[in-house]
Amino acid sequence: MDPKPKSPSPRHLLFFLYGVLVSLPSNSATFSSAQTSNSSEADRQALLCFKSSISADPGLVLRSWRSDSLDFCSWRGVTCSTTLPIRVVSLELRYDKLKGELPSCMGTLTSLVWIDLSNNDLSGSIPEEIGAMPGLQTLILADNMLTGNIPLSLGTAASLRYVNLSRNALSGVIPDSLAKVSSLRVLRLSMNNLSGEIPHFHRTTLQFLDLTGNFLFGSIPASLGNVSSLNYILLAENNLEGSIPEALGHILNLTVLDLGYNRLSGNVPAMIYNISSLRYLGLSTNMLEGQILLNTGHSLPNLKSLILSSNALSGIVPASLANMSKLQVIDLSSNLLSGSIPSLGSLSNLSRLILGSNMQQAENWTFLTSLTNCSRLLTLALDGNSLNGSLPKSVGNLSTNLELLNFRGNQISGIIPSTIGKLGNLVVLSLSKNRLSGEIPSTIGDLPQLIQLSLDDNLLSGNIPPSLGRCQRLIMLNLSVNNLDGSIPSEILSISSLSLGLDLSNNNLTGMIPPEIEKLIHLVILNVSSNKLYGEIPPTLGMCFALSSLQMEGNMLSGIIPSLNNLKSIQRMDLSGNNLSGQIPEFFGNFSLLYLNLSYNKLEGPIPTSGIFTNNSNAVMLEEYVMGCKISTGGDVYSFGVLLLEMLTAKRPTDKLFGNDLSLPKYVDLAFPDKISEILDPQMQNKEDEILCNLHMHNYIIPLVEIGLLCSMGSPKDRPTMQDVCAKIVAIEEAFIQTF
Repeated sequence: MDPKPKSPSPRHLLFFLYGVLVSLPSNSATFSSAQTSNSSEADRQALLCFKSSISADPGLVLRSWRSDSLDFCSWRGVTCSTTLPIRVVSLELRYDKLKGELPSCMGTLTSLVWIDLSNNDLSGSIPEEIGAMPGLQTLILADNMLTGNIPLSLGTAASLRYVNLSRNALSGVIPDSLAKVSSLRVLRLSMNNLSGEIPHFHRTTLQFLDLTGNFLFGSIPASLGNVSSLNYILLAENNLEGSIPEALGHILNLTVLDLGYNRLSGNVPAMIYNISSLRYLGLSTNMLEGQILLNTGHSLPNLKSLILSSNALSGIVPASLANMSKLQVIDLSSNLLSGSIPSLGSLSNLSRLILGSNMQQAENWTFLTSLTNCSRLLTLALDGNSLNGSLPKSVGNLSTNLELLNFRGNQISGIIPSTIGKLGNLVVLSLSKNRLSGEIPSTIGDLPQLIQLSLDDNLLSGNIPPSLGRCQRLIMLNLSVNNLDGSIPSEILSISSLSLGLDLSNNNLTGMIPPEIEKLIHLVILNVSSNKLYGEIPPTLGMCFALSSLQMEGNMLSGIIPSLNNLKSIQRMDLSGNNLSGQIPEFFGNFSLLYLNLSYNKLEGPIPTSGIFTNNSNAVMLEEYVMGCKISTGGDVYSFGVLLLEMLTAKRPTDKLFGNDLSLPKYVDLAFPDKISEILDPQMQNKEDEILCNLHMHNYIIPLVEIGLLCSMGSPKDRPTMQDVCAKIVAIEEAFIQTF
């Protein structure tokens, strides 16, 4: 029995009728049918014109767009109307890696309602003809490489509701006419090169305004306060000046207000603190001053994030914040806030409390005890304040979800409570630059997730606990500038994850360097200088293949310098101030060293005649080697920066590509940031998931590349400190962990 015939779909039925109309004799075809035929054929030709402007289609998504195919409504990405005449109403080709330009012939598609060509590699300008489409409601061209101005014609599209041109390279000003489109609901122009002032929006029903990451200047127009429909105002990362308009406080349904990273000054208007619908208030990195209004806790009942960092705000942290029960993030760091930290234990949803770089005081640490009620707390950063007294045992009762605990740069004294070992999910623990004394508690070894442990610049004494060897995820361990004694435990040299650095310098450590050091195959920086270590340098040190900086100066090491031929990445080495003997090894001439100091030893024989010993670019370093002088730790930073760029690009400074005026840092700098994906190690990019790849690139890879470039600046004074570098990388690491 024959299967039951399928009934034709409406679209195929329309095409059947279209075919019939086209085949009718001219004397029987009506004028309207001719119009239908002509308009449909015009749409087909416009689509073929679009295809011809595409220079690369790696996914073959336009394979079905054939010139001999009349059924253009079946072409991928094309949607047609369901009534006569058959017209293209939607064109959607997202994440297809299409290269080419947008042709003006697209203007022939006069029935288009929806255009989404986002996340491709389209370049060139946006044709004026696109803005002239009479029925266009949605235009999404985000995440391409489009240049030129925003078409003035967009301001004449009477039906326009949604415009997203974010993350391109558009320049020029925002057309005044676009701000007057009464039907516009969403306008997203972030991450472009737009300049000029923000136009005045009025007689509009705009709900979402995103102008983040441009070069807009001037003041924030007070007329925005008249757009009562606004829910989101995102103006961060521009060059906006002047005060925050009080009129913004009149937008009663405003949910998100982000004005961070501008040059705004003056006080925060009281009206802003009275917008009860606000969930996110971001005013960081401006020049705002005055106090945080004390009634804040009663005025912002729905606020989840309060970001006021890096301003000049003064006064106290209002205790009424404890009434804002929905708060998840409080960041008031880098201001001029003083007084005691209020008790915020009532904030059951609090995940991040960041109050670093102020003048806050501990006042018996009652605030810390109250925070033990915040079971969702992930980050507690109080670094760079005036906290004094002893760290209470209740620190161990903080949330078991806590990932970052930073009390660096205070005046905390007494011992480190052993209860800190109960915080089993800690990723970063920084207690450096305080007045802590006593021994390092062995319970720190109970923190298996620890990535960074910084206890440097204190008064700690006793032995390094072998239990630290259980922290098998550590990438940075800094115990320098203390009074630690005893030998280096072989257990900590079994932490193969150590990469950013192991710094045990400026202590009273004795004994020999354990041969287990060979397990640190990922370590970039090793510093055991200014101790009382003796014996020979273990030959197994040569197995630390990734080592870029080696500092062993100021000890009592003896014997010959062992073969370190495998240290191909080494750029800085200081073995001065020991009792080393024998000849200077020839293998030093094979390294790309920037600095070598062998002074104040018992070395003898001829000086090698290659490498750093003859390289003019390192003449200053060579002079310092001869004289036995010390240079700044900027050399360490430079070495790390170059190594980081090596890891990201899979290229070495000694590759044939480099020479003359082109170095690895300059090579990367020329591609940064827009073309960085072209020079990255292919293994750094997730080709299978475009969204994930873009997220990785924007949030993690590009910031890492930027760190590498900053570290490898030509002048040491322009380079960040290693502490700052570590903090930035740990922040990236933490963000990655939280996202994935």
